[in-house]
Amino acid sequence: MHFRLRLSWLEIILQSLLAFVLFGLVYDFIQAIGASACSDRPIQPDCYPWGAEGLTDNYDSKEAYLRSSAVGIALLFAASIQPFFAPGPKSGLIRLSVVIVAGGLLLRFW
Repeated sequence: MHFRLRLSWLEIILQSLLAFVLFGLVYDFIQAIGASACSDRPIQPDCYPWGAEGLTDNYDSKEAYLRSSAVGIALLFAASIQPFFAPGPKSGLIRLSVVIVAGGLLLRFW
């Protein structure tokens, strides 16, 4: 396996954006662990709308939300390290894109 330290500027920009999103997802995951449902009384200011109608399947329950968030975090992390293991910049960007698209499909249909 080849490890490449010199990345192109485009790879660095994309990885920086992924890192920003990744930190946001990790922060949200940590907040969601201790949060209560908005349907619980009394309503807490940091509640999440678990079990609400019309939202995505991720909000069916706290467990489903945390599971899909953890998978999303793992996929973004896997995508962000792909350029380091690619032989060149073009293949690094292709690998990064494939992991993001495949991961998005996995999360959508899981």
